[in-house]
Amino acid sequence: MSKIKDYIVSSVEKQVDKVIKEYVTNLINLETASDQLIGVDNIEMVIDKHNVEEMLIMEKKDYWKKANKEGKSQ
Repeated sequence: MSKIKDYIVSSVEKQVDKVIKEYVTNLINLETASDQLIGVDNIEMVIDKHNVEEMLIMEKKDYWKKANKEGKSQ
């Protein structure tokens, strides 16, 4: 059973990472990113559906903080 759970979590994490990357690089907006994440099957295994927008906002802040340290700009 553990291997199945690991597979599902890994699959969900890949989908979440893809949406986060698109959001933090401004390819999609917050509403679209939230809708996409909420629509991912088994999302509850990775994040709480009620905290999706908050998580996205924090990810974007962290991304640009790191990017600015590296000399990149928004």
